[in-house]
Amino acid sequence: MKKLDKKAFSIVEILVGIVIFLFGITGVYSIISSTLNINNYNKNYIIGVNLVREQLELFRNIRDTNFSKIKTYNIINPNKDCIGDGLCERFEEGYYKISNDFTLSSPFTVKVQAGEKADLKNQNSLLAYQVCIDKEGIYDYCDNIVGDKKELKLYKFIKISKVDGYDINQAMKVDSKIVWYSKGFKEFEVSSIFTDYKIY
Repeated sequence: MKKLDKKAFSIVEILVGIVIFLFGITGVYSIISSTLNINNYNKNYIIGVNLVREQLELFRNIRDTNFSKIKTYNIINPNKDCIGDGLCERFEEGYYKISNDFTLSSPFTVKVQAGEKADLKNQNSLLAYQVCIDKEGIYDYCDNIVGDKKELKLYKFIKISKVDGYDINQAMKVDSKIVWYSKGFKEFEVSSIFTDYKIY
């Protein structure tokens, strides 16, 4: 009777096979992970670009409304009560929250609030500028939303500073900025200079 010649894999061969398999799985995982990170970055970048642009448009709306009503450009809330009282709060150098105001009782459709300095090295300083999504899918500051909301690791604000050679009541530089957190802070910023029409 012939003996059967049974062959089997040795432990070394099995280990080599496992290592090759793990290398393959690791490569696939890295590709998927990188793709997801890129998609997440692109999503936040697109949101950021739109929010930055919106902030500048809201500021431009304030400037144009100011000029059409009272022939100036830098009053924060150009409404009838402010104009009648003659005690109009003006923009100064610093940081501001700016957003649409959809409340029916609001005399003006843009809401502006002065804020503290936003510092990426101090995460607590960003909390006042945190953005949430309400139940209708609108992005706004978390403390402006009443009811259900989803918190995002997203922060937006404008920074106002002087333009060299001009008083703040004549011209100002507005930096519209968005910051989001995804394995570290990412930033997107657009700057524009706004002037009083009368200086030209």
